[in-house]
Amino acid sequence: MIEKYCKDPFKLFFPVALLCLLYGAMLWVFHSLLDIGEFPLERHANIFFGGYLFFSIMGFLLTAIPQFTKSQPLSKNELFLSVLTMILILCNYFLESNYFWHSLSFGLTLLGIFIISRIKYRKENPPYAFIFVLLGIIIGLTGTILIGLNINEALGKTLFFDGMVNSFIIGIGTRLIPGILGFKDIVKQQRAVYENANSFLKSIPSHFFFLIIIFLLSLLYEYKEVRIGYILRASVFTFIAIKYWSIHKSVPSKKWHGRMIKLSTIMLLVASWLLYFFPDHILSIKHLIYIGTYVLLTLLISSRVILAHAGLGLCHEEKKNPFLIVSGIILFAAVTRATAHLIPDSYTNHLGYAGFLISFATIWYLINPISWLLLKSRNKR
Repeated sequence: MIEKYCKDPFKLFFPVALLCLLYGAMLWVFHSLLDIGEFPLERHANIFFGGYLFFSIMGFLLTAIPQFTKSQPLSKNELFLSVLTMILILCNYFLESNYFWHSLSFGLTLLGIFIISRIKYRKENPPYAFIFVLLGIIIGLTGTILIGLNINEALGKTLFFDGMVNSFIIGIGTRLIPGILGFKDIVKQQRAVYENANSFLKSIPSHFFFLIIIFLLSLLYEYKEVRIGYILRASVFTFIAIKYWSIHKSVPSKKWHGRMIKLSTIMLLVASWLLYFFPDHILSIKHLIYIGTYVLLTLLISSRVILAHAGLGLCHEEKKNPFLIVSGIILFAAVTRATAHLIPDSYTNHLGYAGFLISFATIWYLINPISWLLLKSRNKR
């Protein structure tokens, strides 16, 4: 039993992540539509980034890194520490303790040690874009330490909320997204480099180090409230989107899963440029990224992990349910939240509407993996 979770730790982390997403969205439903509870801005943000996104990322990386490096899966001790960290994060969140941020620091440290150890004892290099995964851990860890020690909360939140997750999207998405979309030539070119390199660092193209510098500068400029930070980060995403995601080309795969992933990347790219042109509405525009990209992309990638590890094949990605339906609801929620400021008289209500849509989509998504597993058992009979 334990060995099963050591090999596929996502089975523990993904369900908890989804419950965090549901809880965070319902906070707005209760406050805005039912007039229950205080204005949940900080509590919503903390459970969204420190719960839903962090647990989704942790579940994916603990599962995927050993496969990419052909190294040992999670050990029993590592599994225990990872689950303990998840419990500590949730306990400190609900206790409204400042140790919430220290728990996240501990979790990021464990994740970093796990990845470095697998790269050290690898039989095969991971994709070179994973240098951004390591960067994301460093950025996130720096952010949680700054917030937890009350040194510079503004910089800490910029690093944790935006820098860390964006870095993970580049690191993971550069390799996975072209494969999912069907751009086999891009995947082939990447694999020819990192699989044949003598070391991981030597496999990394020089332009990636340039991208890292620009990306870090974008975060520092954003913290200083200098708009050039948004141009720098949008430029990084534009380069990645064109060179590795072929966002300007039609998707070879006609599966709804791939089409929705492309929409999530388009949302990221468009919103990244809008941040520069509309500086008075930064928080609203960022929710196009938070909901339209962060939520949608993690749901879609986790669904592929669930399908693949359940042995169901990927033919289900052609179905409109749940991919088109859930994605459509999530995108509608993103637009609803991003445009709430345009209707000042019902601004708070629109936050509740967006929360309701996300809650509905999450419940729908939670139900469907069960139907896939039932389908698998029915086909075996």
